[in-house]
Amino acid sequence: MVLSIFHWPPPIAALTLALAVLTVPAQAELPPSVEAMIREAGRTDKATLVAVVRMAKATNPDDVAAIETLGATFMADLQRKSDAAQAAAKAAEEARLSSLGLFDGWSGQGEAGFGVTTGNTDQLNVLLGIRLARDGLKARHKFATSVDYQQTDGHRSQERYSASYALNYLLKDGLYVAASLGWERDEFAGFSHRFTESVGLGYRAINRPNMTLDIDGGPALRQTFFVDGTDEEDFGARGSLVYRWTVRPGTIFSQEASVVSSGGNTTLISTSSLNTKLTRIFSARISFNVQSETDPLPGRKPTDTATRASLVYSF
Repeated sequence: MVLSIFHWPPPIAALTLALAVLTVPAQAELPPSVEAMIREAGRTDKATLVAVVRMAKATNPDDVAAIETLGATFMADLQRKSDAAQAAAKAAEEARLSSLGLFDGWSGQGEAGFGVTTGNTDQLNVLLGIRLARDGLKARHKFATSVDYQQTDGHRSQERYSASYALNYLLKDGLYVAASLGWERDEFAGFSHRFTESVGLGYRAINRPNMTLDIDGGPALRQTFFVDGTDEEDFGARGSLVYRWTVRPGTIFSQEASVVSSGGNTTLISTSSLNTKLTRIFSARISFNVQSETDPLPGRKPTDTATRASLVYSF
């Protein structure tokens, strides 16, 4: 004979009733087809899961709560997998960078631009440049050198040489120690040699997969040897920025600028460029360069600009 719950001892009856209430489903079970659809979407990606959950809620308005609960479960699982994959990729990249030797991990570009004008004015313009870069676990290295030569009616009208090296020692949260060395030769600007050394702090203000912006600045020393045989050494300040934006795969816009102020003269060098990939190793580049001196030598203009088209070889 089975006794009714109401004939059981009060403590046992109360406990049994409470357990029964807790184990009753809060809502009806989802239709098998809807549950299967959400489970399948939960094995793919977040965007697919969101779209399927939205559609399931629209077509099953009575099961919205159950659909959201199941969708949240699979979304959390996808997030855990994504976080684990990112952590594994980061660890693998750090291991790769830490294993690089002194001459490993370098990439580079060679640039060549030529222009010829004939007729009333015969003009030849040549631009050659090389850039090397290496991103390590704790430091970024950049080296650049260029030659800019122009001849007008058989006479030199421009001849500029430059070389620079920049070191970014990475700290944390986008901060880094920035150090740079620069050398220039431009007799048409009035100096046979000019050296600039600087050290300071930098910050990666934008760090996205398709866009970066680095800004740095600090004190600087500059030694200038003029074409008339005189020289001067000044203490000042230097600042620079490097912006890079991947507009779309194969097309990159970049902006590089530096300012050095010392001894009453401020030098601005700015280059804007747009690179479009032609093949795996060759790209076409259009660039606009500005170089300005606030205190040029007598008889010389303060600002020079140049717009160029060139071919870039990546290695």
